[in-house]
Amino acid sequence: MKFLFRADASTEIGSGHLMRCLTLANALRKLGAKSVFMCDAIDDVLRSRVTQSGFSVTTKVSESFDYLVVDQYSLDHEFENKMHVFCKRVVAIDDLANRKHMADYLLDQNVNASAERYKTLVSERCVQLLGTRYALLQPEYSMIIRRERTNLIKKIFVYFGNADRDNFTGRAIDAYLALRRPDISLEIVLSGVHQEVVRKLAKKGRNIHIHENLTSLASLMNECDLAIGAGGATSYERCAMGLFSIVVAIADNQRAPSEELGRQGLIRYLGYRDRVDTDHIARALQEVVRTGIKTEIIPKMRALVDGFGAQRVAEILMLSEDTELSVREAAATDERWLFDLENEKYVRDNMQRLGAIDPNDYHKWFVEWLGDRSLTRVYVIKAALAVGFVRFVCVGHEWQIFFALSNYARGRSIGKKAFSLALKTFLNQLGNVPLFAKILPSNTAACKVFDGLRFVKTRGEDGTVVYRDR
Repeated sequence: MKFLFRADASTEIGSGHLMRCLTLANALRKLGAKSVFMCDAIDDVLRSRVTQSGFSVTTKVSESFDYLVVDQYSLDHEFENKMHVFCKRVVAIDDLANRKHMADYLLDQNVNASAERYKTLVSERCVQLLGTRYALLQPEYSMIIRRERTNLIKKIFVYFGNADRDNFTGRAIDAYLALRRPDISLEIVLSGVHQEVVRKLAKKGRNIHIHENLTSLASLMNECDLAIGAGGATSYERCAMGLFSIVVAIADNQRAPSEELGRQGLIRYLGYRDRVDTDHIARALQEVVRTGIKTEIIPKMRALVDGFGAQRVAEILMLSEDTELSVREAAATDERWLFDLENEKYVRDNMQRLGAIDPNDYHKWFVEWLGDRSLTRVYVIKAALAVGFVRFVCVGHEWQIFFALSNYARGRSIGKKAFSLALKTFLNQLGNVPLFAKILPSNTAACKVFDGLRFVKTRGEDGTVVYRDR
């Protein structure tokens, strides 16, 4: 598959948009995809970063692509609609929920992401990938061996990104110097427009170290005990590393996620940039150094961001009829995912459920399903991630079939393959038992799955299409 990425990088918007696109492009390449970057604004350093990663950079489209991935706040549904001429599908990456999208997929990796925010901004058919489960982090954040942390602070990590127009890096240095703890080192990742000022300030402390041109921050984060930084994508990198941080939101898109992380106690959030000065940082730093890190929050941080988000997104976008599938019986750990899938309006409607499923009711059913396999068998179909389920329920002398694919697996020509795999597993376990399924005529996708298999199609008294095995 071929992907076109539309993203920019500058001191105004920072480099985060481009970098997360580059992370996704690298993950897609591992699955066999090819990618091109289309950028209007990009400096020479970041352009080299893209080209050295093996991707070309262009300013116009001259060929067709399977996907457009757009990560640019100034572009909305009008641009996306125009690009459908060149690209079969569109992925919109957003954080703000402030404009409409004409997208097949919407990705919001933030802790505050919700379907409600995008209710009027995307179509019903748009697949929404929401939350930190889809955070686009480099593979180092899932692969690195995380060191065991204590509440002691010996190294402080500082990084505010390329959009540090107000020189919060310099303010962090001043706050550190006011701490008067030369036994604690300050590890500064140099970026932004104030680099020379930062270099001069760094000379005031004998234990202040400058780091430049790092391809990944994971290793340095792993060495440090506390961070001071901005509230962008780096917040999720710090969470993945279990690195507690003092955070300033230096851009509008960082405010809501930082507020939510602060509410959960996973960061010390100081506020938006126009309300934070050196004294605020200094007081917060002194307090955290005095009290130490609350180590009980570290597992919570790592649980929020596991580092596999880019891999998940890449696997979803690369799903096709050629994708290798496997099947296994459902386990207790599948309950939340299965509940979310069965509670989708699309799935409820096709299974003729009148309203939303109560989670307590579903938990009771799920425990019963797993507890008595003589009456119910539930199978999870997986690629690299779960793509659907098949449930067989004993009704009298027959077994009724319930089948659903995840929203990101629909329309990928894998339905018949997925169902056949689960059906074969079930029959191998229970033998040639009588089977049937009742499907709404409007659910043409499900009908196509059953057509041509071992089933005879009839019309039920309730108007459903009934499939019984021959």
